[in-house]
This record gives sequence, structure tokens and C-alpha cells, in this order.
Amino acid sequence: MGAAGAEALASVFGYAYSLTDRCLENRTEFEGKSQPFGSFYEMAQENAWSRVLLGVHWNMDCVEGVRFGTVIGRKVNDLPGKIKGNYRNYLRKRDCPSAQSLFL
Repeated sequence: MGAAGAEALASVFGYAYSLTDRCLENRTEFEGKSQPFGSFYEMAQENAWSRVLLGVHWNMDCVEGVRFGTVIGRKVNDLPGKIKGNYRNYLRKRDCPSAQSLFL
């Protein structure tokens, strides 16, 4: 699901959208620090490889999972009824404070 979500989000925010995961910052039970990513795809790869380090999956699982997830994300992006054009302007016009906060 990581790569499918990454593909869907990248189609909205751009394929070179950089972001920083701050969910582990200031954790006291281990060395928690923020993790910058150059794209949603890079974040999906990190997500996949974490499964190998945990011993849950093999290398081939991650490679194929990211590949297949990207294909699924592209299929979702091609579904009819998808908003065409500038998503940011569409969301700004909606009365949705949580979506608007993404673009501040």
C-alpha cells in the first residue's frame, strides 16, 4: 500500500515533492529524529525496505511490492471522475480547513 499511496499523492502534489517525516522526533525510548525524503516514491521505498530489516519480507518482496503498488496507484489515478487540473486550487475553494492547511 505504501507505493500505491505514494503514486496517488505524487500525482496530486508532484513527483519531486519533498517532505519530512517527523513522527519519531523527540521520542525518548530510542533515538528519534526526523527523516527527510526527496519524494513520495523515496518514502515508499523506505517503507518497503523496513520490512526486510524486520525479517518480515525478502528483497524480492520489496522490489515487486513497490513496482506493483506503483501500478495500482497509476490505475487509481486513471479512474473516471478524478479531478483534473490544479488540486491545490480545488481544495482551497472547498470549505475544508484540514485540506487547506496542507498548502500554507
